[in-house]
Amino acid sequence: MNASVLEEILNCSELPSLPAVAVRVIEQSSDPDVSMTELAATISSDQALSAKVLRTVNSSFYGLRQKCSSIQKALVMLGLGPVKSLALGFSLVNSIETDQNPAFDYVGYWRRSLYTAMAAQAIAEAARLEKPEEAFLCGLLQDIGMIAMYRGLGERYLEVCEKVGWDHRRLAVTELEALEVQHPDVGAMLGKRWKLPDSLALPVRFHERPTAAPQEHAGVVKAIAMGNLIHDALTDEDPTGAVRRVYEKGSSWFKLRPDECEACISRVADNARELSNLFSLDTGPYSNAEQIIRQAEERLVNMTERPIESFASRKFIEQRGGDAERDPLTGMLTKASLGIAMSSAHQIYTEENESYSVTHVAVERLAEVIEAFGEGGRDAALMAIATLLNKHFEPVGGLVFRLGTAVYGVLAPCDSEEAGRVGEAFRRSIDDVHALWTPSNAIERVHITCSLGVAGTDAVEDPTPERVVLASAHAVQEARAAGGNRVRRTARQAKAA
Repeated sequence: MNASVLEEILNCSELPSLPAVAVRVIEQSSDPDVSMTELAATISSDQALSAKVLRTVNSSFYGLRQKCSSIQKALVMLGLGPVKSLALGFSLVNSIETDQNPAFDYVGYWRRSLYTAMAAQAIAEAARLEKPEEAFLCGLLQDIGMIAMYRGLGERYLEVCEKVGWDHRRLAVTELEALEVQHPDVGAMLGKRWKLPDSLALPVRFHERPTAAPQEHAGVVKAIAMGNLIHDALTDEDPTGAVRRVYEKGSSWFKLRPDECEACISRVADNARELSNLFSLDTGPYSNAEQIIRQAEERLVNMTERPIESFASRKFIEQRGGDAERDPLTGMLTKASLGIAMSSAHQIYTEENESYSVTHVAVERLAEVIEAFGEGGRDAALMAIATLLNKHFEPVGGLVFRLGTAVYGVLAPCDSEEAGRVGEAFRRSIDDVHALWTPSNAIERVHITCSLGVAGTDAVEDPTPERVVLASAHAVQEARAAGGNRVRRTARQAKAA
């Protein structure tokens, strides 16, 4: 880190500073014995701040059934955390005055900050993290270092931002190359100058490197990182990549299902306009979450035709990637490719003691689809199921194969419990995709179902690729024999004679 550049930034007279009421709120809230009455009096002493907090508390973002008429009542109804975060959030926004003729992209800055704040809180709540309101405030604070660097370095910093086209995904690396300092570190230092607690300052420092965060702050930092991905999903010209990464990180970091991730995206889109107005911020045009998710879903179908090497988290597929045989209808890998993949997966299992699982998926009620919509309807349904399988299993590293007319297989680098959880989420979500294949002029939809059989190296005695596949096939047969539309995980198999 360049000490002289850092000193130039932090000694700038135009750096934002928190109002006295915010400083007092920080001091009081750090005291475990602070009374609600005392904190309410501090916030209420600033009438403008108090009014903004109450308007936000009564907005649809919080969805209170009873109107809140005072800060004291807000503290009782919501608790200390949310009210404190709102008070500090409004104070932060008010401390950053926009230039009359700004060369700095304040619209993009506040859009990223506010969208990430809303998304981080939504993710934290879905993941049941403690103090999700801190995720909101940390999201709002995450890029405060950019403001400090712009105020302290002026044109030199603008040149860095323009060099990357204001693309935040490349900004921190380019800052370090050009200036030997980067905005996460500067922001954390500014936070400490404001006497922010570590629970707020450290997530600012690590928001670009979530996996490096100290364990006690890792949940909030990862929620912020997912918040940034949701911002990208709502603002990128092509949201597909960002939506896919939201699914992937939601699953691997918090075990969130795709529908839970989508609910977080929708929450941000639904509240963006209202919260921007409440914070008096220009965050640019607003997005339609349903349209974005649908666009991403449609493009996922085309993505199934990509070479294996381009899929994320496919470390067990290193052989025959580009020339692997594919099913002409769905673009999925074929049964012949499964053998190659199983061999590679088992080699890694043997060498590195890592689990893998196989899931057989039997598509049911296709005869009704053919009767109602013909073979074209059947093919559309099979395409939709293939896309949905990719959506659910790809975040955990799964590869989807078409094994027969109405049978799919999934090979995933996880144990049978995890594969069963993902499989159940897939099965429950099938009703959501009927619109993708039911003709628009149809009087009613035919609801197809799926049965799944799951087996993993953790549940098969002396597992070999053949035994794992066979156990999975037996499990799906049991699911169908029990009435279908269910998931069966194999019990631990007895050792073969």
